[in-house]
Amino acid sequence: MQTLLVGLDAASQFENFGYALGSLVDGRIEVDAHGLLRTRNGPNALKDVIEDVIAPRLRDAERALVAIDAPLGWPDALPPALARH
Repeated sequence: MQTLLVGLDAASQFENFGYALGSLVDGRIEVDAHGLLRTRNGPNALKDVIEDVIAPRLRDAERALVAIDAPLGWPDALPPALARH
């Protein structure tokens, strides 16, 4: 059984909000859609991504995992960069 994976990553600047969709297949993650809100036009960019990209995939999925601002790990350079931010 495939599991749909949906990752949503909020950012300090709304246009940098990112999303990724993929599947867990045989223990491997295959990403098949991703993007940033800044690549979509209009004030309803997040709504459009949810309605056009994410919702249809969720409706068709047997199983899904949605992760919102849930990093799987941090690069070593991130803590010092956050401290300077």
